[in-house]
Amino acid sequence: MCGDLNLLPVSRTFDVLSRSGPTDRVGQSDTRTSRYRSPVRHAGDLLISDPSAVRSFSISAAPEASDHRALMLDL
Repeated sequence: MCGDLNLLPVSRTFDVLSRSGPTDRVGQSDTRTSRYRSPVRHAGDLLISDPSAVRSFSISAAPEASDHRALMLDL
């Protein structure tokens, strides 16, 4: 599951979700571009049910198409 879930990384929701299976790949990472001026820099989540299937994961700072950085996942 991927998207802006409107949750902070310290949200209890992630604890609840992780007990049922999915692992958060983003964590505390900055997922905002320079177009976003608020000090809270988190706006993207990526939950994986099988972490062993992930070949690579990165958060792309460029190009800036919106106020969200692209989450790049290779399975």
